[in-house]
Amino acid sequence: MKLAASQFAWTPEDEPAALDILRGCGFAGIEIAPTRVLGPQPYEKPAEAAVFAAGLREEYGLAVCSLQSLFNACNNFAFKT
Repeated sequence: MKLAASQFAWTPEDEPAALDILRGCGFAGIEIAPTRVLGPQPYEKPAEAAVFAAGLREEYGLAVCSLQSLFNACNNFAFKT
């Protein structure tokens, strides 16, 4: 069984330590929040996404296994209450 963790389980400041823990515990990947990794308009930055994924794999042995929270850090929602 392969294990993955959500990037929302830690703060951006704690990310290097969290990734070290995941690697040490045998995790295979992380779910990323695209806007957290790439900032606004993340889907317009495929080259930057590839660099992030390659660095994650090289440094920590982890894969990006899924994308989550497509609207994290977005302030313009179509569905306002």
